[in-house]
Amino acid sequence: MSHTLLELMDQATGELGLAQPSAVIGSSVSQTVQFLALIQRLGKDLVREYEWRRLVTEYTFPTVASTADYALPSDFDRMVSDTHWDRTNFWPNMGPKTSQEWQEIQAGLVNFGRSRWRLYQNVVRITPTPSSVMTMAYEYVSNLWVIATGGTAPTKALFTVDSDTSIFPDDLMLSGLKLYFRKEKRLDFQYELAEFQEILATRKAQDQPVSSQNVAITQTEVVNPSVPEGSWSL
Repeated sequence: MSHTLLELMDQATGELGLAQPSAVIGSSVSQTVQFLALIQRLGKDLVREYEWRRLVTEYTFPTVASTADYALPSDFDRMVSDTHWDRTNFWPNMGPKTSQEWQEIQAGLVNFGRSRWRLYQNVVRITPTPSSVMTMAYEYVSNLWVIATGGTAPTKALFTVDSDTSIFPDDLMLSGLKLYFRKEKRLDFQYELAEFQEILATRKAQDQPVSSQNVAITQTEVVNPSVPEGSWSL
């Protein structure tokens, strides 16, 4: 079970030789207020750092005839690349399109075939504008990394009570918190930085399983097909 916010604070301050707080949320002690601000920033930074499996979420939505724009999920942080699919027609949607590509498409005489999409302001914009109901799907990285007391899934983007936990491993949160504190105090932080980077690299590598890899040098046979001249059929 992950450490609560208060347990993380007590462990970090204890390792740094500082006074351990009896409470975090609502505290007026300047040191505790600073530690809370740092751990909130640490969580947000870790969300941006990697596509953690507990943050990756599938989202499906139906299109509406004559409607091109579709709202993003409320906890949307960023799209996972190459996951935008038309489930109705069983093919991937083409995108994301850049502003330049989008304007080229809009200026074309004909716009048909597979859907193209882009992130425009705070919506997914689709072209050609759907004329019927289709089921679209994509995966995105959520910005919710805090698990409410007694919960099992992240539902918050910030710690709000002392008994909240996070999706991130305790050793990563502790090393990051100590690093951030020493940096803010303008103290030497080279050891803490090295420790944090090592733990971060390890946790990222362990977050998603990978298939076994063959590192041996192999010779790939190249087959050049020979096609007879003239008319032929199968």
